[in-house]
Amino acid sequence: HPLIILHTIPPTSPHTYIYSLGKRMRVNLNITFPALHCNDVHLDVIDVAGDSQIDLSDKMYKQRIDTLTGKPKSKTLIAAEANSKADEDRKRREALDKKIPADYCGPCYGAQEKDGDCCNTCDEVMAAYKKKRWNENAVQPLAEQCIREGRGKNEPKKMTKNGEGCNLSGQFTVNRVAGNFHVAMGEGVEREGRHIHQFLPEDRVNFNASHVINDLTFLDDEFGDLVAEGVGFQMETNN
Repeated sequence: HPLIILHTIPPTSPHTYIYSLGKRMRVNLNITFPALHCNDVHLDVIDVAGDSQIDLSDKMYKQRIDTLTGKPKSKTLIAAEANSKADEDRKRREALDKKIPADYCGPCYGAQEKDGDCCNTCDEVMAAYKKKRWNENAVQPLAEQCIREGRGKNEPKKMTKNGEGCNLSGQFTVNRVAGNFHVAMGEGVEREGRHIHQFLPEDRVNFNASHVINDLTFLDDEFGDLVAEGVGFQMETNN
């Protein structure tokens, strides 16, 4: 099955571990996906308290991996690709800027940090919503910036296929209640109170969630560090 789900609470005695609303714990994670491009690795968290964190990135770092060698991609190559994309984005932005007044201050649709803040691009609107942990997918079809940039439709993105893997590492915090964090096919979105993943059906054959867990540790101030058993295994996924 092309999916990896890891429960946020390791197996422990129910008599010694108490789930508590209002208390949080930190998770250290280092996991390698040999056959998934970093563009297609999205880490989501959901729990029974109704809290959800979609596409965690604040303290999670993605390292592109060469599938053939198993080693990180060359920083020189990555920089060249980034510069090329930045140049394309700059040209596109310049063309769009010609269509709006010089003193334009776009609305943030309630997500501004203080009065007078501007969200002049679709990315800025989405970032503002994500920072407040609001549903950015709900505002995307409505935001004038996204509509102007041709991004008003929240459609699934096609997977990246170029022979790369991805190492995902870092830390995040979760509520100390039952829940899970997962990497699944497509981007996670919240719709009508439900957590779903949207993807193109034809991409199913391209999603290979084989992975190696290099480190998985739960850090709790009250109960101490809990290291998950089975670290270092690899799971093959057949599509």
